Amino acid sequence: MTAGSRRDLDAFLLDITPGSAGDTSQHEVFQALCKVHVETISWYLAEKRRKAFAAKFLRGVSIVFLTAGSMIPLFAPIYQSVSPYWGYILLGVAAAAQLVDRHFGFTKAWSRCVASAMEVNSNLLKMQARWWVPQDPPKESQSDLLTLYADNLGAIISSETAGWVDEMAKVAQDLEGQLGRRIHGESHR
Repeated sequence: MTAGSRRDLDAFLLDITPGSAGDTSQHEVFQALCKVHVETISWYLAEKRRKAFAAKFLRGVSIVFLTAGSMIPLFAPIYQSVSPYWGYILLGVAAAAQLVDRHFGFTKAWSRCVASAMEVNSNLLKMQARWWVPQDPPKESQSDLLTLYADNLGAIISSETAGWVDEMAKVAQDLEGQLGRRIHGESHR
C-alpha cells in the first residue's frame, strides 16, 4: 500500500531483508528509514490536498455568497422582484461556510500538513547529510545516528498529533460553551 492511498498514518515497519549471514547492515536500515520518511511526507501531502480542496471550496463559497449578499440590497430597488432580505440569507450562508471551516478545521489542518511534511523532509535531509558526510572525529556511531533520526520522526508525528488533539478539544469546548450559554440564557427568561 502506498502512502498516498492510505486513509490514516499507519504504523511503520522498516522494510528490511536480513543479509545472507542473517544480519542487517546499517546501510539497509538507513535506506529503510529513508523510505519511512518519504512515505510519511507523501501521506502528509496527500492529506494536504484533501484539506486544501475543502478549505478553498468553503472559502470560495463564502466569498461568492458574501459578495452576492452585500450586492442584493443595492440592486433590490432597481429589480423590485428581488427582496433585499435575500441579502441576509446569502450573508448567512457565507458565515455558515466559514463556521464549517472553523469547526472542522480544514484551513488549519491544511497548514499543519504542510508544516509537518516540511519538518519530516528537513529531518530526512539532515539524516542523509550526516550519514553521507563523514565527521572527523565522529560525534556518534551510525546506529546512534539512525536511532536519533527515527526518534526525531516519531517526535514530529507525536507533536503534530498532540496539536491536532488539543485543537479538537478546544473546538469541542468552544462549542459546548456556546451551546451552554444559549441553553442557560433561554432557561433564565
